[in-house]
Amino acid sequence: MTFSGLTPESVRKFYDRFGSLQDLQAVYEDRALKTLTQHSSFENAESVLELGCGTGRLAKRLFEEELGPDCHYRGLDISQTMVYLARNRLLPWETRVDIDRVDGTRGVALPDRSIDRFLATYVFDLLSPEAIQHVLHEAHRLLRDHGLLSVVSLTEGATLASRGLTALWKAVWTRKPGLMGGCRPVLLAEHLDPRCWRIESHQSLVAMGLLTSEWVVATPIR
Repeated sequence: MTFSGLTPESVRKFYDRFGSLQDLQAVYEDRALKTLTQHSSFENAESVLELGCGTGRLAKRLFEEELGPDCHYRGLDISQTMVYLARNRLLPWETRVDIDRVDGTRGVALPDRSIDRFLATYVFDLLSPEAIQHVLHEAHRLLRDHGLLSVVSLTEGATLASRGLTALWKAVWTRKPGLMGGCRPVLLAEHLDPRCWRIESHQSLVAMGLLTSEWVVATPIR
């Protein structure tokens, strides 16, 4: 898998150092994450896979507020630090949780049509267009017929102030992607092939009048 602006090893090192500081991103992430989960029917899921589980903050909220008592959660992350933090945060549900480190170069070792929800939050903005297609192909393979792809990412600004910040962000990212953790704004919906995905819900939200997030919920078309 190719990361946009940074190599997988550079991304791993960044997030190994970043660690629990990732939770500070809640200030601009939480509104989009809350809206995404409200449209993802997690209460009906028996199995959830989260690519880029980070510190497990979102997974903890899903267990507390959304997931049914028999739902199994699997988290994947490129950073061993994140894997450690997520495992510890989700200890109350350890019998229903598997969290593993991935190297960012291989597919997911699960059977076809074996999961109900494929979740990726603030991951696609790290990936090259080719890598985004690889992840979407894996999600399409893994999801059951009525499963849901639930993704959210930084995107282009929706207001004058957010467009100015987006332009500055991209300028810095172009020269020093490591300063931004490899992240840059992407247009999620444009990556979903209408022959493969039916978009069920889609919205952009501005946090603090500056940072814009885009979320999409989609079902696979066979």
